[in-house]
Amino acid sequence: LGAAGQLSLGSLFVRLTLDSAQFTKGWMNAEETMVGGTAAMTKAVAGMTLAAGAALTAVGVLGVREAAKFEQSFAQVRRTVEATENQFALMAGQFRQLAKEIPVDVNTINKTAAAAGALGIPTKDIVEFTKVMTDMGATTNMSAEQAAKSMGRIANIMGNAGDEFGRMGSAVLKLGVSTAATESEITSMGMRLAGAGKVMGMTTPQVLGLAAALSSVGVRAEVGGTMMAQVMEIMARAAEEGGDALLGLSQIAGVTMAEFSRTIKTDATGAIVQFFEGLKAIDKEGGNVFRALDN
Repeated sequence: LGAAGQLSLGSLFVRLTLDSAQFTKGWMNAEETMVGGTAAMTKAVAGMTLAAGAALTAVGVLGVREAAKFEQSFAQVRRTVEATENQFALMAGQFRQLAKEIPVDVNTINKTAAAAGALGIPTKDIVEFTKVMTDMGATTNMSAEQAAKSMGRIANIMGNAGDEFGRMGSAVLKLGVSTAATESEITSMGMRLAGAGKVMGMTTPQVLGLAAALSSVGVRAEVGGTMMAQVMEIMARAAEEGGDALLGLSQIAGVTMAEFSRTIKTDATGAIVQFFEGLKAIDKEGGNVFRALDN
């Protein structure tokens, strides 16, 4: 890793061991929320639906000025999404309906859909993705467009599509409530970890759980997330190639090379936990964590 890498990883280790309870809590919550579907998101949005409907009823049908604004914002959708005129007409109607269900301006919904198109979300998934991101914009500390950009990148890397978007949104929402991390911190960290997580064979909930766990103990995505991704990539490469890298990792984890290689390949999250528990044991026994990393 080099001197700078050892220092950064050592600092990351200190962060994780100082508040291991938060780290574990964030890690364990995501799988449950992804399996549980969109319940958390649906519940969060449901309380706002009645008020939104009442407000729109008072305003009435869109006037000429509002219609012009709609066409202007929808033009951004046309620029980034490949669709037929019939598909665009259907999208426009669905976005207007969505604005009646969620207290969000329809032009904001159009911008979110345009961002989805720019990220390469398939045309058939644009409406569902836009709905989930609009929900997130209404219920988290992110705007819908911010949510679309970060979640879209994670989805593209991890290969998520269709109804998985709703489960991803619910997972981030629940993690934001149940850990010390905010939703924007989780998704920002998730973007840093997704590529390495994919290489290690991790699932989307595992990546989000790790992102929440790291963010919960104050690890910043820009530095800590990048460093963790490097550790994960080293692990994945070591499991395939063996050699000194695998030897050093397995010694820190306190298991044989064969055992740690197998754990990396079959239980990536368990391998990461095992690695940091090994560092913690070295520190507890009076050993030098930085020397262990150097070796």
